[in-house]
Amino acid sequence: MGEEERICYRNLVQFIGYEGPPQMSEGQFRAFWDPLCEPYLTEPEGGVNKIILSQHRSGYFDFGALPYMYLSKNWWASTDESKVTLLSGRSGKVGHVSINQLGIFLLRESKTKNSKLYSHLPHTVDRDIIKLMGMVSVDQTKCDLSEPSMLAERMGKVAGYHCHSIYELHPVAREYHTQKRRNKEMKDKERPWMFCPCRVAGWVVEVYYNVKTVDHRGVCEAADKFNQTFKHWKFAFHKDQDMVEYHQSHHQTEEALDDEIQMTSV
Repeated sequence: MGEEERICYRNLVQFIGYEGPPQMSEGQFRAFWDPLCEPYLTEPEGGVNKIILSQHRSGYFDFGALPYMYLSKNWWASTDESKVTLLSGRSGKVGHVSINQLGIFLLRESKTKNSKLYSHLPHTVDRDIIKLMGMVSVDQTKCDLSEPSMLAERMGKVAGYHCHSIYELHPVAREYHTQKRRNKEMKDKERPWMFCPCRVAGWVVEVYYNVKTVDHRGVCEAADKFNQTFKHWKFAFHKDQDMVEYHQSHHQTEEALDDEIQMTSV
């Protein structure tokens, strides 16, 4: 296992959410997303080396649902390793897809049911795993580690549970967001490299389950009970689809995607 794949509490993790039209297929999304990300996968040192792309699994949550049809996650081993973020803070509508920068996070907690198994999951793709994603807005200032830890503990009692990871918005990113919200915009040269111009999450929780043994109804019921007390949390099931690595090349253009979607919509 390489250094970048180890669970380390100095890890920095970036999450981005993507919203697109319901008729967009996975192939159409990848035709849009792969070329968009490729320029950020060309730096051998200090850049974005690996990105995990997960896809929303619908039909489970009717309450507090996350709106993202895809989520991307990339990471660095420490704050000294990189000053390059995926899409460099780019957000808003790009073609048919809305890009939502959710923040740069510190890994605060990672626990497994069996310490010898599944400890690799936050940084790799496993086809036999589905995960519950829980997020809360950075504007919920009273939310500290105890709240996401409580969520993870409750989810850990459901059949099929393997492990979980808890991420907290980096304090520098949080301070930037707070100043921006107070209309105290920093000058460009004063912006931290991890600033986020869009929707910002204060905490992210990933809970991993075996896709063959997970009790989906049990997960939903447990999350529903948690949501009744902590109504600001939003949830969704996601499945990791792919890991895109440094120097992977893609060739389809955004114009080709436009043509595909228009044909699908007819």
